[in-house]
Amino acid sequence: MNILNPIFDSSFKYLMEDDKSARILLSALLKNKVVQLEPRPQEYLDKIEKGKVNDLNVYRLDYIAKVALENGQEEDVCIELQKVWLKSELMRFRRYIAGQYSDETNLCQEGETPMHIVAIYLLGHKIAESNEPIIYCRGGMMTDFNGNPIVDSGKGKFIRSVTHDVIIVQIPCLEPKPRNATERILSVFDQRNICPSNRRIIDIPEPTTDQDLGTLTNRLMRGAAESSMLRKLEIEDEIYSEFEYRDLKTEEYRAKNYVLEAENSSMKQEMKKREEEM
Repeated sequence: MNILNPIFDSSFKYLMEDDKSARILLSALLKNKVVQLEPRPQEYLDKIEKGKVNDLNVYRLDYIAKVALENGQEEDVCIELQKVWLKSELMRFRRYIAGQYSDETNLCQEGETPMHIVAIYLLGHKIAESNEPIIYCRGGMMTDFNGNPIVDSGKGKFIRSVTHDVIIVQIPCLEPKPRNATERILSVFDQRNICPSNRRIIDIPEPTTDQDLGTLTNRLMRGAAESSMLRKLEIEDEIYSEFEYRDLKTEEYRAKNYVLEAENSSMKQEMKKREEEM
């Protein structure tokens, strides 16, 4: 079965424009059902970035979500989703999350308490901290002075309002055989399945008995049949190829520069040693 490769912005946007598909993906990552999803308008994103030109390497989507919690209650959550193909500067991510904290409209339905923020990063590259495909950093975890966990009473909202959760997906670290339902959903991103002659298309096994995964693959399969969508991906692929070439040349320059610096340092030490012997 041929589907659009969702690591490309155009196909990822096409996937997330479908409300059901977007709720399935976000529910799998949050590990709580998203019962209602409201996309933030693009104008809001531009406002946060203060008119700066977007980095084409970082594709952002912001949502206001109503999430069903394990205790049966529902919570309004601000979700910031960033998909990054190549490595990008860390300060960019900090600016984005700072924009969510400073936005006075990020309030729960009662209009007083700031919404809890969840930042999700879909990375097309690996990070140095871990090889786990999905990493959860819970901002609301509490400990006492000795590091012992503190059980949340569930009565207050202060800590939830001034901290945020981070979910990191390392696409290159996805397992060949998914170990859980969330990894099974994320298998549509697995770059091991790209068509050899066209990395804009992913070839996945068919059929699937997983209904949620089937919803995502059917959406991406319909997109793969649209000539206008394929043309968008072709243009996007050309742009990213230039990025990859640029980054490759940058890495080569850094490697050569590192060797030259090491050689210069060795020569200086040798000269200093000779001067001391004279």
